[in-house]
Amino acid sequence: MPTIPHTLIAIRALTHDVFELVFRADIAHPPIPWQFSMFSLPSGLRRAYSVAWHEHGELTYIIKRLEGGPGSTEICGLTPGAEVAALPPVGKFQLSEGDVSRCFIGTGTGFAPLWFQIRSALEREDSSPMHFVFGVREARDRFYQSEIWELSEQYPHFSFTQYLSREDIEWCERWYVTDPIGADLARAYKEFYICGSPAMVSDARTQLEMSGVHKERIRFEQY
Repeated sequence: MPTIPHTLIAIRALTHDVFELVFRADIAHPPIPWQFSMFSLPSGLRRAYSVAWHEHGELTYIIKRLEGGPGSTEICGLTPGAEVAALPPVGKFQLSEGDVSRCFIGTGTGFAPLWFQIRSALEREDSSPMHFVFGVREARDRFYQSEIWELSEQYPHFSFTQYLSREDIEWCERWYVTDPIGADLARAYKEFYICGSPAMVSDARTQLEMSGVHKERIRFEQY
């Protein structure tokens, strides 16, 4: 499969180590809300990053610059105008077509595919209840807060809970995103979408299944 040139048109630091990168690319088919792109970086490294949004030929990615991670350090160090090659978006972390109640559970840059899924479901006018549970370590690790709250004001059926595992502050829940998982949550939503670290994803899946959620109702991707 041939690669497609991606030109970086904007980059901004969302936190001390998380960056939003916007590329312009001539992609024949728009990415679907769950897909990722495999980048071939100038150094020769190949890295996969989930698409966080797509609009008017522009693809947005939310990438964490890992300490000692050569790929994330390289791509987050690009400047506007830089061109890199990437394969067309692929992936199977699929958002269903039906209008059903959904709960999204994520941590870290597992945010990216969930954000794409949530925005897409809202913009196609799904009207069922939708809740986003998202966790980071500390207040300084939060990002996209205003964008999320704007969605909750625009769409009354969408709600959001921010978790912090290492800090206790107003408007945020203390501890882990898996804490609210139980029978009440299992009954409240028909589908569950989980994305984050392998340990979190495994824990969330186990707790959901123990709470009576069938495996077919749980969709997940782990980083």
